[in-house]
Amino acid sequence: MSGDVRESSVRVSRLSFFLGRFGSKTVNPGELPGRTDIGDDEELELRKNTAREEFADFDESFELREQIADGGQGLISRAVDKKLNRIVAVKTLNGTLKARSSSRNAFVAEARVTGRLDHPAVVPVHGLYSDSAGNLHLAMKLVRGDTLKEYLDKTASLYRRMPRRQVERGERKMLQQRLEIFLRVCEAVAYAHHRKVIHRDLKPENIMIGSFSETYVMDWGIAEHQSWKDAGSASGKFSGTVQYAAPEIINSQAYDSRSDIYSLGLILFEMVYLKPAYPSGSMPEAVEMARKGRIAFCDHRFRCRVDRDLTMIVRKALAPLPAERYQNVKSLMKDLRSYLRCDEVSANPDGIRGRLFRSFRRNYRPLLLIWGM
Repeated sequence: MSGDVRESSVRVSRLSFFLGRFGSKTVNPGELPGRTDIGDDEELELRKNTAREEFADFDESFELREQIADGGQGLISRAVDKKLNRIVAVKTLNGTLKARSSSRNAFVAEARVTGRLDHPAVVPVHGLYSDSAGNLHLAMKLVRGDTLKEYLDKTASLYRRMPRRQVERGERKMLQQRLEIFLRVCEAVAYAHHRKVIHRDLKPENIMIGSFSETYVMDWGIAEHQSWKDAGSASGKFSGTVQYAAPEIINSQAYDSRSDIYSLGLILFEMVYLKPAYPSGSMPEAVEMARKGRIAFCDHRFRCRVDRDLTMIVRKALAPLPAERYQNVKSLMKDLRSYLRCDEVSANPDGIRGRLFRSFRRNYRPLLLIWGM
């Protein structure tokens, strides 16, 4: 369940939402090797046993209001911060899990990982609390707005009601806006990777677009620090979303930050072509496509033209083999920014004719936009 939530009147679990025609189901494809102890004291602190820890008193600081979402790991509610007189979001560890030390440790680790990611696109954590009944509560900023999934669904719904010619004209501007949103997501993920944190569950549902166009990357609940992996990989079952996972993760193979880049590629595919990269109608078929990294054809859902440069950027991010992808998020961002400036992109190097055409296009871009080229 998302550790960073938006206000919603619908009390349903985001983990049970379905994306596209087959959904966004969280699954456990297989067991990963158990972790061993690691030597980095700072990162050990993120995972240390919480059985003897005492946290600040929740009831003294907050007043719970209505529940706004629920899921397998926790409940999300609105709450009043009594001391600062503000509305916050509070995630409470599910009652059936609060007695399990592994669940409590994972809940605290999520809070600590998120709390250490000090970035404008990561929702701020206000604190970790407990109450007299032994419940754990995570207080965070309450974000109002739409998820990226909702944003894309609204765009598609609008286009279905518009004449095709009008869609083609509007899409030029809308695509650029979507790419700017994507770049802000990349900035947050690049920062996390710099801090050696792998998100592992990037998807449109976990990206929030606020009321004033601010962008947040949410749900760091299964994020890992690189040192944990170096010490022996995950601490239990892998949890993620098949439709946005890299082939190496689905196949229970070694993975690293480049797996997040693949997930970003799947999100970029959806933002560019306004359709999912895995367009299957059933979960088994989706799993099979994900295992092989076999994506849908790169054509726009509403038959709008997409530049080859952008298509090649998407394909490079979605290379089935990690060594053939962008090796870091900054490289992906660099290509996208070059594309927006009409400069050459590494995913589609120019020949002589390409350089001449690009120079002409850059110099006469306003006229080309008017002519629809």
